[in-house]
Amino acid sequence: MSNREPENPIDYAQLYPRETRTREEIEDACRQFVDRALSKGLGVSSARYEGADGQFLRLSLPAGREEYGTNVIRFSELLNLLEQEFEAYSFVGNYRALCRYDNGEIEAVVSRQAPDIFPSTGRFLSRRLFAVEHVGEPTDAELVIKVTSERGVEIELSPASSMVNALLGHWRLRDRSWSLKMRGLRFDRNEQAVRLLETLSDSFLFQLDLLRDVPLGLVRRTSRTPVPPAPTDETLQPEFPRQEFDHPPMILYRYGRHARGMPLIEYLGYYQCIEYYFPWYYSSELKEQIKGILKDPRFRSDRDADIGRIIEAAKGVSTARERDLLRLTLRACVTVADLSSWFDRYSEAVNFFKKSDLTEKTVNIRNQTTDLRDQVSDRVYDIRCKIVHIKGETVNFELLLPNSPQADQLDHDIELARFLAQRVLIQSASALDGGI
Repeated sequence: MSNREPENPIDYAQLYPRETRTREEIEDACRQFVDRALSKGLGVSSARYEGADGQFLRLSLPAGREEYGTNVIRFSELLNLLEQEFEAYSFVGNYRALCRYDNGEIEAVVSRQAPDIFPSTGRFLSRRLFAVEHVGEPTDAELVIKVTSERGVEIELSPASSMVNALLGHWRLRDRSWSLKMRGLRFDRNEQAVRLLETLSDSFLFQLDLLRDVPLGLVRRTSRTPVPPAPTDETLQPEFPRQEFDHPPMILYRYGRHARGMPLIEYLGYYQCIEYYFPWYYSSELKEQIKGILKDPRFRSDRDADIGRIIEAAKGVSTARERDLLRLTLRACVTVADLSSWFDRYSEAVNFFKKSDLTEKTVNIRNQTTDLRDQVSDRVYDIRCKIVHIKGETVNFELLLPNSPQADQLDHDIELARFLAQRVLIQSASALDGGI
C-alpha cells in the first residue's frame, strides 16, 4: 500500500483536550500514530466530540475491497495502539472483528444474543461459562475456554484483547467485553476470513449454547441508517382513554416496539398485529356482499340458484389468499391521504421505496394507475414472505435472513409497518365502557 494524505487537515492542538498529559506529549503521540497509518496506506482523519470542542483521531482499516473507519476516542487507546502493530489489522466483513493475514489470526467481539434478563458480563457468565465458583469478580486468567484441533487451529473465548478494546472498545456495553479468538488459520482474502469466522463460531458457540445454556453470538458493525423519529406535537397532552383496544394485537404491537435492534422480529410484530384483524374485515366485506344479494328485488329464498349466490360468497372466507386479506384490511383502515401524509413526513423514504434491494414490489406515490394502498400492501406482504420463508406464488424466492445486509435496509419498511399497525389498531378500537 502506498502513502496517503490525511483525509482532512488535522489540527493537533485540538486533539484529546481532556487528557492530563502535556500538550507536547499528546501531539507527539498523535503525529506518530498518523505517520504510521499513512505510511501503510491507511486512512486517518480527525473527528469531533459530540457537543464539545475537542477532537479525536479516526482510523480507517480495510475490509476486503471496502474500508471502514473506527474512532480512537480515548488517548489511552491511542497509546495502546502505538505499542502494537495496528497497521497489520483488517476488519472481517461486516463484523466487529479484526484479522491479521500475516499470522492467520481472527478476533471477533461476541455478546449475549437474548433479552437482557441476566447481565451479559460479570458473575452470571463467569458461573455459567467458566465454572467460577468463588465470591467476587473473577480475574481474566480464570475466564478462558480454549480448544485446539489436531492441526493446531485454536479457538479461545476470553475477555477481549487490548487491540480489540482500542479499535472497537467504544461499542462496549459493559465494563468487560468478550471476544472469540482464532489462531493458526490460513487465509489471504477477506472473504475467506469471513467464511472461517462464521463456520467456526457457528459450531463453537452452538456447543456453548447446548452445554452452558448461554446464547452468545457475533456482533456486527451495523450499516443501518437510523430513521429520524416521527414528529410529535408537544402541545397535546394525554387524556383519559376514550377507546378500548383489543388486547392480543396490542401485545403484538408492543412486541414489535420492544424488538428494536432485531429488525425481522420487529417487522413481524407489526405485521401480525395487522394480521389479527384479517378475519374481521373479511367478514365485514362478506356481510356487505350478502346484504347486497338479499336486497335484490329478484332474490327468492326458495330458488336454489339464489341460495347458491350466498353460498358462493361465503366460500371466499376459506379460499381468500393472505395477500388479498391484507389489501382488504388496509383499504378498510388506511386512507390514501393517511399514506400521503406519512410519505410527506418521511420524505427520504420516497426514493427508497421506488427502488431497493429488498423486494421488487416498489411504491411510487406519483403512480396514478394503482391505488397507493395496494402498492404498499403488496410490498408489505412480499417482505413478510421473505422473512418467514413462505414462497407462495413467488418465483426465484430469496430469503431475508437476520444479520444480512438486506436486513439492515429494513428501517423504512419497519417504520411504514408500524404506521400501518397503528392505523389498524385505531380504526378497530371500540368505545371504552362508560362504567369505568
